[in-house]
Amino acid sequence: TSTEDRRAFLDLLRAAPMRETRAAAANALFMSEQFRGGSDEKMKTVAKEMNGYLNEVLRTDASPEVVGQIARNLSAWSPPPETMDALKAAADRLPPSPGRRAVWEAIARGAGVMDRGMSLFPQFQAATDQDLKNDLAAGIAHAANSVTGSGGGGDAGKRIEDARTRFRILFGGTSDATVRKSLLRTALFGLGCFEVRVMDEEQKEDAARFLREIATLEPDAKQREKIEQVAEAFELKGIGAHSDLQRIMSPKE
Repeated sequence: TSTEDRRAFLDLLRAAPMRETRAAAANALFMSEQFRGGSDEKMKTVAKEMNGYLNEVLRTDASPEVVGQIARNLSAWSPPPETMDALKAAADRLPPSPGRRAVWEAIARGAGVMDRGMSLFPQFQAATDQDLKNDLAAGIAHAANSVTGSGGGGDAGKRIEDARTRFRILFGGTSDATVRKSLLRTALFGLGCFEVRVMDEEQKEDAARFLREIATLEPDAKQREKIEQVAEAFELKGIGAHSDLQRIMSPKE
């Protein structure tokens, strides 16, 4: 797509009366080349210009659909500081909506892969609005699900217990069942609530016990049954149950 054609999409984004048209134009305007390493420098320059226009929309557009479309594109990358500022402005401005949730997911992802969304955790703890808590939890889940590994060295036992404490707060403080389902998938790797090596019998029992404790925090009966299935798998297989967790708690299940 030529730069001139992209600027035509920009005109649509700025002037089209229908939010669906503006959202489609925002999708067409987005260029990931700005975030790719080793891309053609000319293309990266064009991408920076186009995405600069999207930052402007993030700061000013009142439509959650338009802003959410931009945020969903950004959430696969690590947005630069100026884009993070624009996303935070959008999060403060938008009402509760799928678009605002996409903004928080992009913010969590933009904090860096190794952050695992944890920079949002103090804000989650401090929030009193349930919709905001759900959005923040969704952001943490999105970022943590993008990472594998236990999250560092040091005292593994203390690290795991600290991770479990944070996880209990997140899971118990989130009223959206879909977000809780996504959070549970982060417990194994992204948030580091388990040993990521061969487990002995005691560690298998410990993992199952933790999952059953989490099940008591789950108000949805069907989802509670799924967590019990995961606990049984860990009791039997230890870390080999990771595929069971991913399958049982898949968004498609």
